Amino acid sequence: MVDLTSEERHSRRLAVERHRRQQEEAEKAAFGKESEDMLWNAIHERGAQTPAWFLGMRRANHVQDMNGTDFIAVVDAVGDVNIQVKSSRNWIDKFRSNHPDFKGLIFVVHRGKTNKDLRGLFFHQLGVYREREKKRRSSP
Repeated sequence: MVDLTSEERHSRRLAVERHRRQQEEAEKAAFGKESEDMLWNAIHERGAQTPAWFLGMRRANHVQDMNGTDFIAVVDAVGDVNIQVKSSRNWIDKFRSNHPDFKGLIFVVHRGKTNKDLRGLFFHQLGVYREREKKRRSSP
């Protein structure tokens, strides 16, 4: 068995810790992507009913994603609405601290909900956001 110097042991500990952090970040990213896909699939499910004011939704491009937007919903009387998807309410404060200028809707995907339930929650929240924006824009 080879004896390691304290510097070599320290270097190995750092490498193990770095690998552990990278694994955690990869797991968080995968969980976040799964949440985004759940909402996307719920909205785009064949035969799904959507409100008349909802004109569609597209995925954000790379630059938009780096600025905190996962999707852009297109809504009548308001236009484009940035959507940020979170896997739990716990991540909202961290997101807001990293993106203090984000304008849009932060939507939490609740695990275990059906596509119909997710659509209902999403369109309710987007509808509230739409009405608030319409009122804000019409105020002098």
